[in-house]
Amino acid sequence: ALLHPNKRAEKCRMDSESESGLSFVVWRNERTKRVRKTPGFFTALLHPNKRQRLCMGNPKKLRTTAPFASPDSEKPKNSEKTGTPAAFVFPKFPEADTTAPFTFPAFPETNTTTPFVFPKFPSSETEATPFVLPKYSSEEEPKEAKKQEVKGAKKVKPEEMEEEPKETKKQEAKKSKAEKAAEVEKQKAKEESDSSEEPDVKSSKKPNTDIDPNLVPAPEKEEEEGELERMKAMQQLAKERAQANLPVSLLKVGKETVQIHEGTHLKERSKYIPLRLTAEERDLLAILEGALEISEYTDKVDIITRNKAQVIKKELASMLGSLEGLRVSQNYIPGSSLSLSKKNHEKSEFYQRVFEIGRRYKIMNPDKMRTTYGKMMYLLQDSHGMSSHDLDCRPITSVYKFLESRSMLSLLTDPNIAAATACTKTDNRQELKQSYSLRDQARQNIVSKYEAKLKKEEVLLVLDSLSDSNSHLLSYRHPIDMMLDYLQKYFNPDRPEGKYSLAIQVGKGGSKLNHPHSKQFRFVQQTLLLWREIQHEIFHLWYCTDSDLLSLKHPYRLVNTGQGLNRMQNPPAVASMMRNILSRVQSRVGSWVGLSVIHLGDRDVPNALMFIDKYNQVPRILNPIVGVIEKLSGMASDPALKYFISEQGGLENATKSILCDFFRHGFDGSGDDGGSCIDGRLTSAWNWCSKIEKKSYYTLFLLAGFQGFDGSFKR
Repeated sequence: ALLHPNKRAEKCRMDSESESGLSFVVWRNERTKRVRKTPGFFTALLHPNKRQRLCMGNPKKLRTTAPFASPDSEKPKNSEKTGTPAAFVFPKFPEADTTAPFTFPAFPETNTTTPFVFPKFPSSETEATPFVLPKYSSEEEPKEAKKQEVKGAKKVKPEEMEEEPKETKKQEAKKSKAEKAAEVEKQKAKEESDSSEEPDVKSSKKPNTDIDPNLVPAPEKEEEEGELERMKAMQQLAKERAQANLPVSLLKVGKETVQIHEGTHLKERSKYIPLRLTAEERDLLAILEGALEISEYTDKVDIITRNKAQVIKKELASMLGSLEGLRVSQNYIPGSSLSLSKKNHEKSEFYQRVFEIGRRYKIMNPDKMRTTYGKMMYLLQDSHGMSSHDLDCRPITSVYKFLESRSMLSLLTDPNIAAATACTKTDNRQELKQSYSLRDQARQNIVSKYEAKLKKEEVLLVLDSLSDSNSHLLSYRHPIDMMLDYLQKYFNPDRPEGKYSLAIQVGKGGSKLNHPHSKQFRFVQQTLLLWREIQHEIFHLWYCTDSDLLSLKHPYRLVNTGQGLNRMQNPPAVASMMRNILSRVQSRVGSWVGLSVIHLGDRDVPNALMFIDKYNQVPRILNPIVGVIEKLSGMASDPALKYFISEQGGLENATKSILCDFFRHGFDGSGDDGGSCIDGRLTSAWNWCSKIEKKSYYTLFLLAGFQGFDGSFKR
């Protein structure tokens, strides 16, 4: 009776039997010749139309048969003739005494006078106290360091201090003078031993141990005359830290500090730092970009077509032919020999080298090849088995592989490596000259030390590659650091300030989240910290993206994601790296606000290319906002532009209006795939950028030179 109606009509027929006053239906399967007996009430419960279609006999008689008849009632006369199943008959139950009233059973009495008291749970400090990022520039020295200062001893770094248990005054009074003297001598000996490990660096800047507990306090600028001496002291400190195999040091140049990794940490980091292109490789890059510009590969392949394999082979052959032709036109002798060569492996090596150069160049310059990189990666995805040439992708050449092939990994632990690859971000020309002189001197020392084993050009190529990575990290993390500073400077997490409160409500201003002021403050702060950590590991994420896109273990499939046809592919390497980054940030901030879901390989983020391109937008979003806020003070002092600042209520009110609106509606869960998940936070920021023209302060953006958030799409 539970089979599909069509199956029942085609394969089964029913007969009726009567046993013990109940009606049964016998099912015989004509294909398997199996017989099964079921109660007749299954058939009685079917819809009349179903019974008319499926049951043998007269459906009208079956429908009019009384379903609840007594066992003594006579069987319908027409049931034997028509063969219709008899109606279901309930058995007779013994009569119950209906005169006696029903009484509920008595339950034990409970004491209802005592009110219920909820048990007390231990209070959680992480929920009550919001996480506060330590300020990067503090004018006061840490109090703990002042307490442990002893006359005649050098200062101890805050992260190396150990807290001792506090004793009450009564316990201290019981101690004898001899015991106190022994403790003082022991403390002095301990401080002298600690201070002898590292030179003294006078610093009034509190280290940001929440972001990196191994950072060294950087000296604060005092006078221009003593700047060169302090720079030399920092260079000497970097050398001693490298000799002591300490993992991290912080080199300060002017107003900005750049984190330099030495020892084993730099070895691990150099595995994901691409090697800078040589002059010959840049010529091959120009050929690749030209061929990709004129190719229509994705336009003809990523569509619904019958003979997709033939289309791929045709477009791939056209792309490789363009590369050969451009090579001949660029350099005739090697190009013609390559074109006329009948050795297949020579052409395969040329194609592999050209595509490796393009992949390496994109990692070094994320703002380049914005319209051609995706086309190149999709072409390489389809190249396996589709061409007569072997297009298996080479591993990307990194600094580590370059030095390892020449047995020169010891260069990464050289004491001068920090100063030789330092980056400077300042507007003071005197500071720039001093930093450049120190950098050139450190480079000369490294070149003279390793010139017997490496060429001068190769040593400088390695140093330039490390400098490029430091410059990239500085430029991508700087706007995030500035936004964190603005958040702490202009907003208090515990006390909202009238119209500058960060509280948001669902439906108000397009918001999809409900957050009070303090919760929204922590939500924005944790999101910025997560973005900063992602930018810090951006080179590693690029390598994971490259391996996931070209993986043969995880093929893609063409899916309509709501934004057209996209290649949906599972990226396991990127997903694992993102989970590690998220867990590190969550362990530092305590209680996490919002969801921890990472969308990868689904309709929101179809593949690793979409993911890495999404997080490359973070500096493009934050840099214009930081630039406008930095220029507001100059606009307020300009008589021609002062009027526009006064319309917003003054300089401070104009700054707060811009920041408050961004911290509210740039993190309110709005957008197509927005929300409080990891990727929805960035979607909300993009949604805010799309509505910038409707803001009341948009005039200030235009006067400050704002041109857009997309950046440049030029090669």
